[in-house]
Amino acid sequence: MESKTFGGESRDRPPKLGGLHSNIGHIGRMFKIWDVKGQGMPKSNILARSQRFYVIFSRNDQLKQTDISKKGVNPSWSGNISLLPGPGPLIVAVYARHSVGKDELVAIAEETIESLCSRRDEHGTVIISLSRPDSTSNGPNHPTVSFRLTFDDHIADLDETQKSAEQSVTRLIPSRHTSAAEDALAQGSTMASNVKPMADVITPLLSKVDNFVKMVDSIAELHPYAKVAWGVVSSVYKIFQAQKQRDANIALLFESMDDTYNFILESREVFQVKSHIAIAARLVQQTSECGYFIMHYAKDEKFWHRTANNLFGGVDDQITAFQSSFFSLRAALQERATINTEVLIIQTVTLLQDFGDDVNLNDMNYAGDAGFLPEKGCLPGTRTAVIDRISEWVTSPNPSGGASLLWLKGFAGSGKSAIAHTSAHLFSPSRRLGSSFIFDASRASERRAEIVFRTISRDLAGVNRQWKTCLTKIIRENPDLRHTSSVRRQFEHLLLAPALQLEFIGPILIVIDALDECGGALEAKRELLAILATRISELPSNFRILLTSRPERDIEEALSGKDHIAVVDMQELDETAADNDLTTYYKTRLGHLTDMENVWPNQSWIPILVRRSERLFQWAFTACEFVLYAPGREASESLEMLVSSSRLDGIDNLYSGILHNIFGFTEEDQRLSRFRSVLGRVLTVREPLTVSALSKLHGEHEGAGAVKSIVRFMGSLLSGVSDEESPVQTLHTSFRDYLKDSRRSKLYHISESSSEVELAHSALRIMNAELVFNICDFPSSQLANVDVQNLDDRVRRRISLALLYSIRFWSGHLSASTFSDTLAELLHTFIHGRFLFWLEALSLIKQIDTASAAVRIMAKWASDRDAKIRLFGQDAAKFIAVFGGAIAHSAPHVYISALPFSPRKSLVAKYYSEQYPRTLVVETGRQPAWTSLEKSISSGTEKIRGVAVSRNGKKIASGTWGGTIQIWNSETTEAIGPPWSVYEDDADPDGRALIDRLAFSPDDKRIAFTYCHGDTAICLKDVQTGRTVWGPSGLHTHQVWNVGFAIGGSHVLSVTANEVGCWDGETGKERYPIKQLTERHGHGSEISPDGRYIVSLLQDGVILLWEDVEDQWQLKCEFQGHTEWVLSAAFSPDCSRLVTAGGDHTIRIWDIATGQGLGTPLETTDDSIYSLSFSPNMTRVVSGGGDGIIRIWDVDAGEELGALKGGHTSLVDHVWFSHDHHHIISMNHVDGVICIWDASFDNQLESLPLEQRDRYAPVMALSADGELIYSTTHRKETDLQIWEVSTGDLSSRSIENLPIAPSFISVSNNSKLLISGGYFHSEGIYIVDADTGASSKPLTSADEIVFFSVLSDDGQFFASASVERTICLWNVQPDGVTNSVFRSGSDESQSSIISIAIAPDNTSVAVGYGSGNVRFWVVESQDPDNGSVLENCHSSSVSDVKFIKQGDRLAVSGYRTVRFWDAKTRLSIGEPWSVDDQDSIRVGFSSDSKLMVTAAQKTIRVWDVDSRQLLYEPFEGHSDWIRSVHFAHKDTRIVSSCSDGTIRIWVLDLDESDVPETKAKNAELRRRHLLNIDAWVSSGNGCGLLFWVPPFNRDRLLWGRCHTIIGDEPTTLNLDYFEHGESWTRCRLPR
Repeated sequence: MESKTFGGESRDRPPKLGGLHSNIGHIGRMFKIWDVKGQGMPKSNILARSQRFYVIFSRNDQLKQTDISKKGVNPSWSGNISLLPGPGPLIVAVYARHSVGKDELVAIAEETIESLCSRRDEHGTVIISLSRPDSTSNGPNHPTVSFRLTFDDHIADLDETQKSAEQSVTRLIPSRHTSAAEDALAQGSTMASNVKPMADVITPLLSKVDNFVKMVDSIAELHPYAKVAWGVVSSVYKIFQAQKQRDANIALLFESMDDTYNFILESREVFQVKSHIAIAARLVQQTSECGYFIMHYAKDEKFWHRTANNLFGGVDDQITAFQSSFFSLRAALQERATINTEVLIIQTVTLLQDFGDDVNLNDMNYAGDAGFLPEKGCLPGTRTAVIDRISEWVTSPNPSGGASLLWLKGFAGSGKSAIAHTSAHLFSPSRRLGSSFIFDASRASERRAEIVFRTISRDLAGVNRQWKTCLTKIIRENPDLRHTSSVRRQFEHLLLAPALQLEFIGPILIVIDALDECGGALEAKRELLAILATRISELPSNFRILLTSRPERDIEEALSGKDHIAVVDMQELDETAADNDLTTYYKTRLGHLTDMENVWPNQSWIPILVRRSERLFQWAFTACEFVLYAPGREASESLEMLVSSSRLDGIDNLYSGILHNIFGFTEEDQRLSRFRSVLGRVLTVREPLTVSALSKLHGEHEGAGAVKSIVRFMGSLLSGVSDEESPVQTLHTSFRDYLKDSRRSKLYHISESSSEVELAHSALRIMNAELVFNICDFPSSQLANVDVQNLDDRVRRRISLALLYSIRFWSGHLSASTFSDTLAELLHTFIHGRFLFWLEALSLIKQIDTASAAVRIMAKWASDRDAKIRLFGQDAAKFIAVFGGAIAHSAPHVYISALPFSPRKSLVAKYYSEQYPRTLVVETGRQPAWTSLEKSISSGTEKIRGVAVSRNGKKIASGTWGGTIQIWNSETTEAIGPPWSVYEDDADPDGRALIDRLAFSPDDKRIAFTYCHGDTAICLKDVQTGRTVWGPSGLHTHQVWNVGFAIGGSHVLSVTANEVGCWDGETGKERYPIKQLTERHGHGSEISPDGRYIVSLLQDGVILLWEDVEDQWQLKCEFQGHTEWVLSAAFSPDCSRLVTAGGDHTIRIWDIATGQGLGTPLETTDDSIYSLSFSPNMTRVVSGGGDGIIRIWDVDAGEELGALKGGHTSLVDHVWFSHDHHHIISMNHVDGVICIWDASFDNQLESLPLEQRDRYAPVMALSADGELIYSTTHRKETDLQIWEVSTGDLSSRSIENLPIAPSFISVSNNSKLLISGGYFHSEGIYIVDADTGASSKPLTSADEIVFFSVLSDDGQFFASASVERTICLWNVQPDGVTNSVFRSGSDESQSSIISIAIAPDNTSVAVGYGSGNVRFWVVESQDPDNGSVLENCHSSSVSDVKFIKQGDRLAVSGYRTVRFWDAKTRLSIGEPWSVDDQDSIRVGFSSDSKLMVTAAQKTIRVWDVDSRQLLYEPFEGHSDWIRSVHFAHKDTRIVSSCSDGTIRIWVLDLDESDVPETKAKNAELRRRHLLNIDAWVSSGNGCGLLFWVPPFNRDRLLWGRCHTIIGDEPTTLNLDYFEHGESWTRCRLPR
């Protein structure tokens, strides 16, 4: 049955309708007026200047108006006007439109239709002479109106009529010509003066529809729809009973409907023709749609006065369209013709701009097969009472109690689902069914709570065009909504948002069946139930939700007692009606079995079956299936068994009887074990499988045909038994429940535990047999999975359904199984030969994130029963944790990246390395064993400043110095979507809006954060989309220490050291002004996870605990115990405890309730602990120190368990335990790196050392000729090592036993070294002879606190900077005596000194400040304040100052840019030079000043100074801030030192003969592939993947232009036999 929907999807034009009373003449035919023109229109009496006009055409009760013309006395009007057939003249009235005052009638005429027809010319044009309404005239000629007049035998172009009607819905053009129109009608109309009330007009129609319902009672295709139509008309009648107004057009519409039904009732014989039944079905549906339309507008009081305010608005066009539809339907029945008449449906009022179909909705996660099935509905004529009740509730404009959700509840087998399918089918043809979602326990993994609302919204887009337009716009703005698993976001954005943008006409039914069988995550199911229970009423009142489920406790508690929920209990339905329905059901399905008449005459067996059914329709269904399809029996024999056996009462007895009849098992029957095995698989598999897949999962002693031999006889209980491609599953959940309950099923009981063991065996056996290397013919290792064409098709062809199931679910079945030697043996085969194949397959099916949990399950399962399996499982978990992201990205790299980089002691490496000899070889730098550091996250060019971990541990959010936020997958460390900017339009001028405090909401859906751009502001963003929910709000003038959520996420809190602010979580409005908690000075604050408490950490060691009592923060208690400052604190997950760390070298744990300390304080050597966290079970605490070390503490034992080193170079700002206890997450804002550590503490696992290497950052200097590097060493910081730049070799010479451990080294042309001591304490300055190692006496006095110094090129002078911001230039005498030749005054106007440069001629000193200014000091001047200032060199701090061009120019670097100045004139040269980095720039220059090298964060670039062009690709490799960068070895090398503890030598020309990479293959690969920020070595833009580098090798990798790494053992690779690209499969030994 077809339908035409306004706002719907269909755009097909309806065919023109023929044969409509061709013999009734012009009077009985619809006519159209168009191309209307006026001539000589008179000027009106009011404002008689340029006038505008419009025309009103009226006939009988029909009034139609043109648009308003342009100014002029010869107007014209566009558009078409259609008038329905009928008697009476046509009145034409012309009005002058006035901006002020009432519109004025200026001309009028009355003509009969016959007269007009007789005067038409060959084009159908007719001219009418008009008269003035008064006696005056403006000229000798009367005004005229001409128009073209045509008659539509076919009711021309209904589609255009409907379009006009649709567009008019929202237009309803207001008009001010009320009295003028009334004058026209009074002067020309012949309408009747005596009219009946509207209710009286409807009464005959209501009666006829009722008679029609009775007449078609036996016609299944008509009766349900006729009853719906009668219900709708009844609702209309009730509305008009209360109305006193009468509307002429509505009355005509009712009369048209009445005439149509009158004809039908007089022509009953037409229903003997099947095609006419279809026309009648359209008729009753059109009746319903017409009723919905009238109900919608009749409730609006303005509707009744539209003749006063809008004479001919779009509503009347729609009424005309409805009349036309009834007219054509009646004509079709009259002529007994077969026509394709569409039903006019108007679903929405609102018209939205059509955004087109460029947004693809087909890739939305969508349960396409979760809709209703008509064949699963009620048998016609059954369940009529409850279906009628549901229909009345759907169609009623005001359902009982205002309920928008009807919950049909009942026990298994009571027929709920059949009613749901029937209701959906009933409203589907009329496009009133918005969506149906049928849950199914056997398909719980597919039909999940996470996709319900997305499926519903997409279904609605298919039904309603306007909904699709709305949804398209939403998806375009938030593309991640296609795949989000958030139930709440789906409801709010995909269902509620479109619904609130549209105004609906008529009901929209959504059916959700079997909620108790809902699949998905527990949290998602709870959220779905909560929304159904509390938020469905937010939808427009047109929406009706029909929900069915068993009365389970959680559902009962959630849905009972809600005003918007009506409850229908299947147990409370009329018992007699249920019995009658069952009688009808049995007669329909089994009534043809005449063989029973001899024994049971007159179908007397039916009451017996009805009684035994106990009103359970599932009993009746199953019984009928058994009778009709029982194997090896005549149907009458099966029926005889059901009738004769009194033991089959109730569903359990029926199931037992059927099973016994099929199999006839006894306890000794050998087939019984086969039955239990097969049915156990059917019930226990995590997803339904086909017969063939179930067969492949057969037991050890079971033949391949066992499954088919059992299930083929069970068609009355299982689906999919006769189809190889359909999944086998129980027809009803009650059968599943029966088999699992031994008290009910007895002999046929299925043991889940036994089935789990059997499936574990089968899954491992299949993987061991079918998993192979390169299972899907991956074409090239250079490709990511997503770049392989038709990869999904390859997977479907090469991985069988049984293998796919085994790959995904083997560990789940293993975890439910007890230890056995046979399973262990299968696992040994798996771990020695199939483990890497399994990871490859998981990568291909996008399931790698499940691998870690699977192998942990394996290790736990083996426990102490099999140490080899346990140890391999633990080692495999490390392997996956480190390499999982790379394997997920490209499957071949499990072999060519993960395996060769895994530690030598790794069991995975031991088992598999020899099988893959032709991969890259890590010659030096390969880890001996797994380190605790598993993964690291950095944010490219922007350093991470703040971080937060989601409550469920699956996501990490990072905020940067540059004002961006990135969400990361904590399992794979892959970025989730693009980064978000603080600014929606990315309009931040200098990117300095650093983000340093973040917090996830309790449901992980939103993230609050602070950003500082002057003052500190609070913002809230949506985690999935990055859209700003609100903000910036709440400007703090002090540093914000923390943000958090309170009251379940409804409030956002921010705290400084002594203030608190609170904002509404939805609107961002300030709940109360920022409050001061205390006047005492503190070091920080912390918010509890539930937002109930705040602690203030004071300088004197006292901790104040504040409690929120109705928005008043009250001091709950003071914790006293620390004797010095407290820097950090953390609440336990349940907010019952607090842990704090102070400068007194103690960590203390407090009881929140009592305010008392718990246990003995933990003693630590670190007096600066910046971060703390409890483990989820509160048995451990992790601390992050100022030395970059992370320590783990046992709370009960009061002792340190171990330390994690090497991940951070300085203080650890944040630490967390992961939600699963397995990992620790840490962050340091100085290096901008997030580290993820293994937190395992298994004493038997020796390969997981807690302690990793220390990261020592050496101090270095380059000799004046660029040939030698002088650097300190972590072994002894008072020794200097000497390295040769050309070769990268360590010189045999060294300088030992320096008088101090230098913090700065400077080298002169004559091989003199200037060394100076540490920051903020005087250790002196010394001159050291680089050749002999001899040191001078201290060159400065003991009270000279110097923290920075630099030596002149000739070694005769050095400059020093003091804490007091003074600059001194010292002359060095040959005997080591120094004289202060210049000392500047203290410059309090400047900030800290960052860099000093001495001019080559020693005449001046340039000093760069943190303020961004540079100051020149003239040495010869005796005035200490002689310095001239280069103001605003940079918007922020200066990074470097360098004299170049023999001292003629000064280069000054800062944030993002480098600037040049004339050293003599102090004038700027050229524009600032942006080097496209997001950080401060370090610079160096070639000896001729033609080349410049810059270093920003971790990246080095080389530039041509004159052209400002980049000369080489960026040099990547350092893992932390680059501290200095220089040209060396005749400007052919770059030397850089970094906070990551390394000094690197880079080669500018890779073709040099002295480069160590002498082998052509190595050199070529290094030339074409770069190490990217994502740790992939690849060619341009991440394409052409070569290999992936793990964290413990990444910052030591000798690659590309990197010639040498000093400071640690480098990672060097041998690529001589490395097979990759299209030949990657040759990496494995042939088999």
